[in-house]
Amino acid sequence: MDGIKSLAGVGAQFGLFRITPDALRGAAKFLDTSNSDPLAYSLDIDAALRSFLGFTSALPSARPSPQLEQGRLQQLREKASAALRLLDARVAHAAAVDFDRLNQWVPEQQEIQDYLVEVRQLLTETADKVFAKSALAPNHQRLYRQIVFATGWQESCWRQFIKKGEKLTPLASSTGDVGLMQVNRITWRNLYDVKGLNGDISYNGNAGAEILHYYLTRYVIPKKEDKQPGGHLARSTYSAYNAGPGGVARYRGVRQSATWKKVDDAFWTKFQSVSSGQEMAVKSCYSR
Repeated sequence: MDGIKSLAGVGAQFGLFRITPDALRGAAKFLDTSNSDPLAYSLDIDAALRSFLGFTSALPSARPSPQLEQGRLQQLREKASAALRLLDARVAHAAAVDFDRLNQWVPEQQEIQDYLVEVRQLLTETADKVFAKSALAPNHQRLYRQIVFATGWQESCWRQFIKKGEKLTPLASSTGDVGLMQVNRITWRNLYDVKGLNGDISYNGNAGAEILHYYLTRYVIPKKEDKQPGGHLARSTYSAYNAGPGGVARYRGVRQSATWKKVDDAFWTKFQSVSSGQEMAVKSCYSR
């Protein structure tokens, strides 16, 4: 592959050589990877790729996206509110929360506080599970939780679904980002189940938390972004999450357009609220 890259770099100047699908297939055959087409488009999770990138934790089971009619949706909302009130009454017993109901819940105005309390617990437990299986230093663990909170706020206002007509639909962007953490279904398709990203807030939250942890530990901390002029680990992690590894320093003005500056500044505002213990200020999204 190094040889192909070198030939492509030299040959491109003279129009003699370029990387083609057949060239890549030939390299894969030379490496004896398998008899299957290495360029075939697949949605299957690639365990070897996950391991290579350091995503070694077992994935949770993915559940399909709900398609509920309005009458059923209203019943589930009422049940969810009742369940949350019961949970509040029994909080001293530290009862486990069933996050499945979040997959059937687009909150009405009077339910927003209850809904956000439950999503906060989901994000807290998810972040704790991710760093519990990593070598993240204790002094970075609290920061990591805050990054997860602020990213979910920035990306979706802590929402997995919106309502279109009488049905729930995953919150999705025109570029393929979906759900609570707006995980891109194309970029991350072989590391995560696409149906899970679409249809399960817990699965989507776990994916986003893993990706944030990946950028924080593989790029941001090793590059000592907190030691750079104007540097900050959280800001760098989000810039990378938003733009890929090449965006690690974007928030500091490195290859940053006016559009991306607004995005990075918006995250910073949210992170400051979260780091001061005001993550529930995400509720402001719902008053628009």
